Amino acid sequence: YDASQALERNERLSMIHDAMSQLPERERAVAGCIHLDGLTYPETAKRLNIPLGTVKSRLRRANQRLQEALKSYID
Repeated sequence: YDASQALERNERLSMIHDAMSQLPERERAVAGCIHLDGLTYPETAKRLNIPLGTVKSRLRRANQRLQEALKSYID
């Protein structure tokens, strides 16, 4: 694990953080629970006090926005 790998990893994390910060709050909360905290959909629904279907729809929208925001990096 050398310095260039560490720099690349930090740049990647920065881009992901920036993309997450651009999400609407409701989508960011769901995406954070699932992707960052590692919660299941039911656990996320309980934590945020929202229906399971709402978790799924907000996560789908968040993932679409993240994919679009990170598209240039992924390609």
